[in-house]
Amino acid sequence: MPSGHDSTRTAEVSGVFLDAIPTTLDRACGSCHTVVSSILAAEAVADPVSTDWYPLADGLAVYDRIEADVGRYTLFRIGRGLARSMDWPPEIATIDDALPLLADQYDRYHRGTESWAITLESDQQGTGKITFKTPYPRVLEAGLVRGVDDQFGTEDTYLAVRRGPCEECLSVRWWDEEITHVDRLVPRMTRGDDLDPDLRRASRAGTPASR
Repeated sequence: MPSGHDSTRTAEVSGVFLDAIPTTLDRACGSCHTVVSSILAAEAVADPVSTDWYPLADGLAVYDRIEADVGRYTLFRIGRGLARSMDWPPEIATIDDALPLLADQYDRYHRGTESWAITLESDQQGTGKITFKTPYPRVLEAGLVRGVDDQFGTEDTYLAVRRGPCEECLSVRWWDEEITHVDRLVPRMTRGDDLDPDLRRASRAGTPASR
């Protein structure tokens, strides 16, 4: 579990973070839905309600078990679905608008997590580093960042997520022009650096990554 988080015994998580699990898997992973349903039941959140609040420790246990029992790419897809499940301020219209708002979004959906920190360092040219000092699995947060593209990108944009230079970091690049080949996305990609399964498949096949 990543470092930099406070005790989870009294902290709470919004049901939005848990309801996104069955909602996303209903769309994208019917075959693993039964396994995930049993994990939710085992952690006493069998039927999460988006308007309720739950012990953060239970939510973290669910995510950790999904990563261990179902797979990290399923967790990545849940992260993408979580971005869709969140309510974003109406003035947010682009990737550039949304990425700096991640810390506020986490605060909105958690209680008792004041020592958490999410920071974006950007060169203002579509390259940046996001540091997550939270207890969530990093691949879930990588999916959430990619989900920002689902929410605020267009057919001519792409947001790539890779492992960052430290355990708590993600490297991100985003474009606002049409991508014709994956080599334009991540030149000299190092095998295993990409957390996005779409990007990994595209790098192997030498084809454009899907939105």
